[in-house]
Amino acid sequence: MQTFAVEQMVGKLDGYLDRERISHQSASGILIANGWWKHRAWDFPPKPGLVTAYVGAHFALSESAIRGFKDHFVESAPVGCRDLATLELMKSVGVPCYLSNCLTLGLKRWLAQVENGPVLAVDVPKGTKLPEGCQLLSHHGPMSSHPVHMRPLTISRLEAYQAASLVVTSRLHVALPCLAFGTPLMFVVPQPDDPRLGCLKELIPFIDVSEGLPDQGIRLSVQTRDELRKAASSHLSFAVKEAEARFAKLGSRSRLARSNTTKCDTFHSPRIFGVGPAKSGTHSLAAMFGNPVRSEHESRADKLIPLILKKLTGEYDAGQLKRFLLKTTQVRLLDVDSSQLNFFVLEELLESFSGARFVLTMRDCYSWLDSFINDSLRRDVNANWLRLREARFRPDLFPLEGNDDELLANYGLYSLRGYLTYWEHHYRHVLETVPADKLLVVRTSDLTDRAMEIADFAELPRWAVKLEECHQFKNPTKHGVLAKLSREHVDAVVTECCPSMKAYFPEIASMKDVKL
Repeated sequence: MQTFAVEQMVGKLDGYLDRERISHQSASGILIANGWWKHRAWDFPPKPGLVTAYVGAHFALSESAIRGFKDHFVESAPVGCRDLATLELMKSVGVPCYLSNCLTLGLKRWLAQVENGPVLAVDVPKGTKLPEGCQLLSHHGPMSSHPVHMRPLTISRLEAYQAASLVVTSRLHVALPCLAFGTPLMFVVPQPDDPRLGCLKELIPFIDVSEGLPDQGIRLSVQTRDELRKAASSHLSFAVKEAEARFAKLGSRSRLARSNTTKCDTFHSPRIFGVGPAKSGTHSLAAMFGNPVRSEHESRADKLIPLILKKLTGEYDAGQLKRFLLKTTQVRLLDVDSSQLNFFVLEELLESFSGARFVLTMRDCYSWLDSFINDSLRRDVNANWLRLREARFRPDLFPLEGNDDELLANYGLYSLRGYLTYWEHHYRHVLETVPADKLLVVRTSDLTDRAMEIADFAELPRWAVKLEECHQFKNPTKHGVLAKLSREHVDAVVTECCPSMKAYFPEIASMKDVKL
């Protein structure tokens, strides 16, 4: 949650370090050290190669431990303290410090405010009498706390808090985002003297469970939320600049990565977009990278497809589509965004993310069509996906004709010309639209062999490549529909509709050269 708040404000970071093993991790750069510190005093401070920017930090270490690390804190000063208890602790040992509050107060909502959303109870104490119809939710996550693993859950929870009409909770890092989002809040406190809660005491009243819940929650004014957000951003910016100045004295270059997009410096930009068609390896491209690379396949497809359909039907709002793409990158903070849908927003991606690169996964038209048909028969899709299929395979332009198309129609499929014309159009459009220096073309069958080349092209770490994941989402069932068609007819339609086959798959002269 707190890492997400940092990245929403500064953009993409180069990586993450484990707080509980901080003195055993070798790295060189600026460490933004916010949040709660820390269980193990014997694994502290960070190694000398790191210049630490403490901001929004709470220390649970004893005064004697803090005194023992005074030289480190003075070198890292001023220390931005999350609460008054930490502020007094630092002052007591002579460390320059200031009150920065928690950076989650700087979170910006990305969903519209609603008044009739659900009432959520998040980890409330036993015995709390909750409003009728209240939905129970937990803020607990999986054992792994790496931001890459936690990000989907983090986003899900933050979106739930934004959509709620009221949140009742005892969790500090549920309460703070709700205050930042303007979501009405009831903060139930089992331990009001907990020093971590100092950053809340000046903002909202604490509720004693034994006295029951009030009639309505607390919602900070827009002015107060704006002031808190600006303060959080200002504190973080100040801490980073101070750390950059100290780091510069070491004679090294800062490794705090900013957004690559030139359109808006506060937005993160993916390193690569996968722009191949469905069943060409886009899923594998997203799966082939592990920590710390962040990747997703068909990210937010349910929200993107309606915008694509508007574009294809002439109801085009370029501003709305670009805003959606930028907001998605801000929320997801992906390094690899791989999706068949990226083809339909190719021009917008090129314009909005000038620093990004593109990977086109290319599969021969025979095995592609066989796989696409198998996938179509394997699962049902919703109405928007069906509309998108019709927009791709154009039954209005390529009606069913002849015995082969009649067989396809019996399976609820489109015409042979419709499928193969789309295959050619997809590849030709990407090849003609994306500048050659930003495009890497990779055969689907070569994804494993060229995995390191893809990592180098995207400027992602080779050690994050998971070779065993380079071929994902294989069809579990093969229906053999394409093999039932006349080879001669299929070859004739390929010759007519897919001239790129000769250029990119010269070894395939006909369907008999492909193992289906």
